[in-house]
Amino acid sequence: MDHFESWKQGYIQKVVIATAPQIASSFLPSLLRDFMDQHPDIEVIINVIKSFDIGEEVGSGKADIGLSRIHPVQSNVNTVIVHEEPVILVSPYQGQDTSHTSEKDILTKYRLITHNHPDYWGGLLHDIKQNYPTLRTMEVNQVEVTKKFIENGLGVSYLPYSMVKDELSTDRLSEIKPDKIALPKSATYVLSKVETKETASFIAFLKRYFVFQENISEE
Repeated sequence: MDHFESWKQGYIQKVVIATAPQIASSFLPSLLRDFMDQHPDIEVIINVIKSFDIGEEVGSGKADIGLSRIHPVQSNVNTVIVHEEPVILVSPYQGQDTSHTSEKDILTKYRLITHNHPDYWGGLLHDIKQNYPTLRTMEVNQVEVTKKFIENGLGVSYLPYSMVKDELSTDRLSEIKPDKIALPKSATYVLSKVETKETASFIAFLKRYFVFQENISEE
């Protein structure tokens, strides 16, 4: 959108956000809705790209802010962890009571869908194979596809809680408690290069959003 068109729509500022697909399909929609309600004069542009490319996007000035699931390699961007959350084992829906469904049962019965997240699969998969050497795996590089596959009984996977909480609450997926496997954490990083009024407003709002979400979950 050019400057004149933005002005006609009531925008006087702009922020370009490069975000990972996993973030764009989880908490970002609700966060953006609240942010835009509070800042109607800021035009928000979203570019969905792989986490590996977000550091370059921000470092080159193509994006004002990056939201990534991995720490960037670029040294010319400012990086802050704004949120950490548990990664959980999810399966096709097992009914209301999963207390008798073990990690071993699930990993023996189903294929493990891997490599749908850019950060934690290396160490996690090594740990799982050490404990379950006959494990069968299937690589799927998209979280949304992974969830659909799990819902349809094609496998199980380890996913950040925020990405599956809707499916858990509507009985489409089940959480399986860990036994032998040490569950990793998934971090959300916010990247920036030049601090402007718009980027500062968004980053401050992002931090408040996660504090609010954490307070709700503790109630």
